[in-house]
Amino acid sequence: MISGLLQHESASLTRSLDIDAKLDAAIDYSHLEPVLCDKLAAQVDDYNRLVVLLNQHPLAVPHQLTVELYSAVTSVPSLYRQIFLRSLVFRQEWDHFWLIAFEETATLSDAEEMAELLYKELEACGAVSMGLWRALHAAFTRLENQKLLQYLCDCIAYRFEVSAAEIDAFHRVVAGEIAFDTVDVFADAGRQTAVVLACLELTEAPPDEFLRRYLLKHAQVFSNRGFVGELLKHVPGVFAFVVSRDNLHLNELDLFYLWQHCTRATLPEALVTKLAMHLSREMRRKIRLSEFLRHYMINDIQSVSLQLATVGKLYESVLHNTLTRLFPILLRDAPGRAVLRRLRKKRPQVFEDAVLALLQAQSERDSTQNTEKHEQHRKASSEPPRAQDLFWLLDECSYDHRHVFDAVLEHVAPTHASIDELLNLRHVSVSDLTLVWAFALRNRLLNQRLSVFLFQKILGKTWCFNDVARYARISPRMLVDDFHQRWDRSTAEERARLVARIHHLSRSLAACDVDYIAEILNHLHAALVGRAGVLAAAQNASTNTSANTFTQTASAAGSAAGSAAEAPQKSMEEGLETIQRSLGALRAQGTAAVHLSNKKHCPRNPRANTRQKSRQNPENADIYTHDSTCAFTLFQSPAGRKFVVDKIVRNTMRYLYQRQGSTAGVQLMGDLLRRLGFESHAGLGVVYEHIVMLRPQSALLILQKHRNRRAFVVREIMNGIEQGILQTRVLSLQQRLRFFEAFQAAKTDLRYSGVPSGRTAIMLGNLAAQQEPRDDKLVARARLMARHRRAPWQLIR
Repeated sequence: MISGLLQHESASLTRSLDIDAKLDAAIDYSHLEPVLCDKLAAQVDDYNRLVVLLNQHPLAVPHQLTVELYSAVTSVPSLYRQIFLRSLVFRQEWDHFWLIAFEETATLSDAEEMAELLYKELEACGAVSMGLWRALHAAFTRLENQKLLQYLCDCIAYRFEVSAAEIDAFHRVVAGEIAFDTVDVFADAGRQTAVVLACLELTEAPPDEFLRRYLLKHAQVFSNRGFVGELLKHVPGVFAFVVSRDNLHLNELDLFYLWQHCTRATLPEALVTKLAMHLSREMRRKIRLSEFLRHYMINDIQSVSLQLATVGKLYESVLHNTLTRLFPILLRDAPGRAVLRRLRKKRPQVFEDAVLALLQAQSERDSTQNTEKHEQHRKASSEPPRAQDLFWLLDECSYDHRHVFDAVLEHVAPTHASIDELLNLRHVSVSDLTLVWAFALRNRLLNQRLSVFLFQKILGKTWCFNDVARYARISPRMLVDDFHQRWDRSTAEERARLVARIHHLSRSLAACDVDYIAEILNHLHAALVGRAGVLAAAQNASTNTSANTFTQTASAAGSAAGSAAEAPQKSMEEGLETIQRSLGALRAQGTAAVHLSNKKHCPRNPRANTRQKSRQNPENADIYTHDSTCAFTLFQSPAGRKFVVDKIVRNTMRYLYQRQGSTAGVQLMGDLLRRLGFESHAGLGVVYEHIVMLRPQSALLILQKHRNRRAFVVREIMNGIEQGILQTRVLSLQQRLRFFEAFQAAKTDLRYSGVPSGRTAIMLGNLAAQQEPRDDKLVARARLMARHRRAPWQLIR
């Protein structure tokens, strides 16, 4: 008894001396994560540092560091003491657990409390079967108070539902009183495993061969969660042998030790496959992995092959830097792409950041192509994405990641084959097709076939004719005019979407040079309207680059009409002379250097012109001469096709005018009209609209000059003149309204027929509503005109 007391006192003195030595030494935190180091450095004392460490995951902090801080603190609250004990149970650090659990003032109540804590924590981490016996083994060697130890064994036997005889037999085996061969008498695999580990701690000989033989004979020990971690902690050399087993049951600690042994940059492929299989099996068993372990298994392992195998299971925890590094590898094959697809659905922002980082690295690589640092940059950066990888990314980024789609599109090779691949993407939205349209225009990739096909596909996705047709009964009008039949059945939102999409296409088209704009418009006109000689006339017009006036653009049919059309041509030349004189003052001021010559592009009666063309070349009448694969099949209505062509021509010319402003803008529109291979009254109406906006007085001159040939001023030109009056900034609001009334009176006096268009009526009504005082009579008249044109008169305020 006296010797026991002396041993107890000497142990207490040793512990106190250790604590004093630790208080004098500075605790090293440099091996921790930088963020955690900064947080610890910001604390004022060891107690606060201990609190910071206890708030981390048990695997994130070495338990030796926490024990060192715990020993340095004089008093720790019961709450943090319980947290620390639970973390030691999780890490299976039983020596430190019993040292802290039963201090000098330990009582029997502490034994009951520790038995309850052991059961709850071992059950939480799934290591009850083996953890119980490992804890008892440590208690037998660490607890010196035999009465307290006996009471603890009784509490554990009651709480874990084991008999005292089993505990006593286990104690005798690990104490060496019973030979190791008798381990087979234990039916419970957990006790067998604990005995094996206890014997490993007692023996001094290298146990690898003996251990392998025993584990091959008793493979059931691998069914104990926590065994693999304990085994690798004591015998690291059996890592490959353990991983190759098929019946492993793992918990968080086991996975941590397994992945901790994978610090090498390369691992045998067989081991990587086995590790991935074990992880997949545990994921199917619904194992609960902490966020720390997920991050550790993916981001802190150097083996790329193991990271690739792990990220497929734990993609929700992959960090941006890790994914950026692994992205080119995942992009190469189908399994990796499946992981990226799941990542895009579950963590779209991380996916977008990784794609943009990949593209940025490619841009930096391209920028250093001709520099001395290119070789260093090539070695430091990842492999550039292949063409098929970019197309796969485009297919995945459609619909939900438009800005990423646009960024990837900039790295696609500007070839016709690339456009074909883009058009064959499975999941592509109409917005993404609009980006493809802009990309192709910037790189001049739209030939006759691609321009028509892409334009038709965009319209088809914008205004789904199949959806509209479900609500449209087959009627005689639909057989004649399918466009207007579906237009009538469409909602206001669907119509607005179609018009807005044409606006987007026109804006992208207007950013090109005039020659290329005319080429695309000629292709679209040939496919939709299909008149004779369109492309040939366009080629003739494009070669005439010396002319400076927009009126030199004649339609292809007008150029081919010959002597049969000379009489109406002369009358239109006389009308242009009147317009030329009306703009004389405007040219003198230098605000619009526009020259209306008497050579080609003049408005004419389209029916008479069609008759002249048919007489001259009857076999080619109403037949376009482009590739048959470029046929426009979305709808067959001539009126609908003309609506689409006029809309895109009109919008393109408006955006073209905005590029340069008043004078240069009108000149650009004139250059475009000169290069068009067809007669566009809609485009000419836009030109007249902007001319009248610059000089409103020219509107009356047009009426005066052509009072004897009123067919010259066709509907599109009249609409452009009237809208130019209402939009001009040269006149005030009241002056615009008075001048518009004077213009309408002049129309009546000169016997020009026609009510203003619906758009003109809406503009007029809104101007009348804006003036002070409000002219209700004019507003009512504008609404009446809008109703007459079946326009949405409700837009008038």
